[in-house]
Amino acid sequence: MRLQAHGLEALRERVRRPLTGLRPACYYGCLLLRPAKLLAFDDPEQPTSMEGILQALGAEPVDWPLRNECCGGGFTMSKPEAVLRLAGAVLQDTHAHGAQALVAACPMCHANLDMRQRAIERALGRRFRLPVYYLSEVVAWALGVPASGLALKKHLVRTPEPDALVRRAGRT
Repeated sequence: MRLQAHGLEALRERVRRPLTGLRPACYYGCLLLRPAKLLAFDDPEQPTSMEGILQALGAEPVDWPLRNECCGGGFTMSKPEAVLRLAGAVLQDTHAHGAQALVAACPMCHANLDMRQRAIERALGRRFRLPVYYLSEVVAWALGVPASGLALKKHLVRTPEPDALVRRAGRT
């Protein structure tokens, strides 16, 4: 079952801080939509539900092929080198497609892409410094929740308020 159009319209009507110009990459990971027959939330191969939500907030989500690939969440403790490889591929692809931030719904995905980003940068010899937001943080921000009500300062990658990214987008 996909998010109904009237739900997105209701969300759009409540936006207080439009994310116009923000180019996030929606990251579903490998678990959010599976098992598909049980969850029946979105197409497990070509998901679009998070893009619809972010578009309702005024953002312009990027189209990128690894949005539902595994970040290595199941290997976080047992095989951290696998996480560096898998999450590294996600960060590289996000960066290659011009995203200003990643938006995730899964706590394990968020942790791998935020907490391990510096280690991934060292392993790949590249710098991403890509903010990783929870979908709920971006929605709350756009609906008017003040920054003090969000946990942005608790992220490991410097995570600016979404407005800072929107302002930056307007200058590019």
